[in-house]
Amino acid sequence: PLRRADGSSIETEASATLIDGPQPLLCLVVRDLTARLQHEAALQERDDLLRALSEAAPDMFTIVEPSGVVRYVSPSIQQLLGRTPADRIGQHVLAAAHPAEYDTGAQALHALVTGKLRKFQGRFRARHAAGHWITLESHAGAIVRNDGRIDGVVLVSRDVTEQVALEN
Repeated sequence: PLRRADGSSIETEASATLIDGPQPLLCLVVRDLTARLQHEAALQERDDLLRALSEAAPDMFTIVEPSGVVRYVSPSIQQLLGRTPADRIGQHVLAAAHPAEYDTGAQALHALVTGKLRKFQGRFRARHAAGHWITLESHAGAIVRNDGRIDGVVLVSRDVTEQVALEN
């Protein structure tokens, strides 16, 4: 690191180029990387915090592309559906949905990614890896970027199978 006049240090990157000619010159460019490195550290800290929250929560967090393809699913999928995140990433979010509720899920997803809805809450049955059906209560919200573009949907789901059985 280099030191500023006030004694603080800065992270830098340097590159040198030899310029040939009758009198060779060395062109040295030094860039201050401090702000970029601080920004990267803040992003990493945020990612670590979000990962810790996602891994500690009993609820399942799912991030879905506008096309419906799962981009991320939290490790709690193992307890809820008997599957690993790798089993679901790259699959359509409704791949494990009960056929009777597929259309409702597809309509909700479409409304969220087209901006007709910002939030949605519903109960859906999903097939467990062992073959039985469980009821998930899901809260969904559109992922809206600063420019207003909808970049997907985030779902927070929990198993309410026992609660539904008691209600019936």
